[in-house]
Amino acid sequence: MRPEPPAEPAADGDAGRAADGLRFSVEPYGEFAYLASLGAGIDERANELVMALADEIRELHSRGQAPAGLQDLVPAYDSLLVALDPDSAEPEAWERALREAAARLGAAERRGVPTRGARPSRLVELPVAYGGEFGPDLAGTAAERGLSPEELIAIHAGAEYRVYMLGFLPGFPYLGGMDGRIAAPRLGTPRAKVPAGSVGIADEQTGVYPLESPGGWRLIGRCPLPLFDARRNPPALIAPGDRLRFVPVDGSRYAELAEAAGLSSAAEGGAPPARPDFVIIRPGPLCLVVDRGRRGYRALGVPESGPADPAGYALANAALGNEPGAPALECAMGGLAIRFDRELVFALGGAPAAAELSGRPIPFGRPVRAAPGDELSVGMPSAGLRVYFAVRGGIHTPAVLGSASSYLKGGFGGLGGRALKAGDGFRAGEAGATEPPAIVQGPAIALGRSKVAGEPAPAFVPAPSSGPLTIRCLELPEARALGPERLRSFYSSSYTVGAQSDRMGLRLEGPALRAGGGIVSSPVLPGTIQLPADGRPIALMADGQTTGGYARLAQVIRADLRLLGQARPGTTLRFAPCGLQEARRAYAELGDRIRTAAGASGGLEEPASFAASRRFRLVVDGREFDVSVSELDG
Repeated sequence: MRPEPPAEPAADGDAGRAADGLRFSVEPYGEFAYLASLGAGIDERANELVMALADEIRELHSRGQAPAGLQDLVPAYDSLLVALDPDSAEPEAWERALREAAARLGAAERRGVPTRGARPSRLVELPVAYGGEFGPDLAGTAAERGLSPEELIAIHAGAEYRVYMLGFLPGFPYLGGMDGRIAAPRLGTPRAKVPAGSVGIADEQTGVYPLESPGGWRLIGRCPLPLFDARRNPPALIAPGDRLRFVPVDGSRYAELAEAAGLSSAAEGGAPPARPDFVIIRPGPLCLVVDRGRRGYRALGVPESGPADPAGYALANAALGNEPGAPALECAMGGLAIRFDRELVFALGGAPAAAELSGRPIPFGRPVRAAPGDELSVGMPSAGLRVYFAVRGGIHTPAVLGSASSYLKGGFGGLGGRALKAGDGFRAGEAGATEPPAIVQGPAIALGRSKVAGEPAPAFVPAPSSGPLTIRCLELPEARALGPERLRSFYSSSYTVGAQSDRMGLRLEGPALRAGGGIVSSPVLPGTIQLPADGRPIALMADGQTTGGYARLAQVIRADLRLLGQARPGTTLRFAPCGLQEARRAYAELGDRIRTAAGASGGLEEPASFAASRRFRLVVDGREFDVSVSELDG
């Protein structure tokens, strides 16, 4: 499931404006984030104040005058999301700091004092080839508006647009200033694939798709320049506050510019090492590199892309004594097979599945030693969806934008920003362990219990016969505007995870709620439940967009994100309201459970095929080989 960028409602510069100026409201967004909002809609002065508030928070943080635990700042049209690290932040202290900063800026604005949000802006010109194969909706949209294609192009290219924010996809610019004469609703049926660089119209908004993506905007042209490149500094070609102008070009000029831009468009990420420590034999349906995720880039439209099930990932690392953010592998629907070319210690976490090391059953949540030549195979999970594989010391993978996590839509992270395939190899972060690894305190994320091969293993979802999964949610700021009837219907209904669900979001099939309508695009987080126009909710996941324009029903609590990550298509879900303090306690309790489970994981699991081994390095014809000589049992 890949939600398309929503069309925006018409701007209303006076909405939420007091007689003496704009005022921020500050409310919790989930248990570890706050949303400061002006309620002014698409308004240039409001957007300047939002950017000024973001600057104020950054400056306080850089001077050490802000509370600990800032994770991300996400400015939007008229709101700012302050996302916190749940393991280090003091939410109440951040709420006070944010309210104080917002009050200072509001007072300055009412006195007419310039803010840093009113910064000098650049004029960026983007070449666009309009119509034809580049803009298949141009002619139809022009006819609907009573214009010729040439007139629509002249109006679109004749305006200067303000870049209010970046969101939805890395580098996607939300622009203001489009002429109402060419406004048109988005398509009734979104396209499955919109080419990168496509220029679209949705209601009174226009924008550019930086990456290939499904989408429902009217496509009128295409830009040949890459709007986002993870290797650039900064990676986004356009920044909030810039001014933008579209420049028409013909097909031949487009081809020249596209060819020149394509010279540096290779996917970003690491390459397999020449002499790996382990090799993928079979990757299963979808195998990715994940770590704790990207932090600090949501303002550019870059999602976290960490593990879909943070608990399963945390268990695998905690069982090995790894750092909480050590890179590991996430495998959907099992089928993973790995060959070890060096002695390594590994652990499995996530959805319980039958797993064998060279034919011997092995447990989840326990450190296991593999000898050179051993092969690991993981079957399809008996419940849940995703299995995690970690090695002691972590998997050695270069970081891109601060994280090793694969982001398929962006084409960076992991190995070239792609899903793993047979033959891919990796090195471990440390030398092979010869003693059982020490168990250190893991991150504050937890697990349940089940049995696989008679050993402790994590259970993240109940058996299908045990009934729907209950997922707890917190109220979001605009939930009150949706009305109590709609919320009662949401919480009293059961939903089935649809087949189109993926790491971007879960499409929930069930009774259609009364459509929520659009909102001015605002920040969202993993776990945000949106209500699109069809009335069927969408729960955003680890790769979900950073901003959205669909009405927001609720926010799944952090302790239950693991349930979303393990909900395979066909799983039945029910949602239940939860209080803020209850949600924070639930997260802390899960942390205690994972630490207890890691401490009780026992000693190192030795394969039955050998009891002791000696390792040698041989050189034959100039080539080095690691050799292990084992004493066989029985």
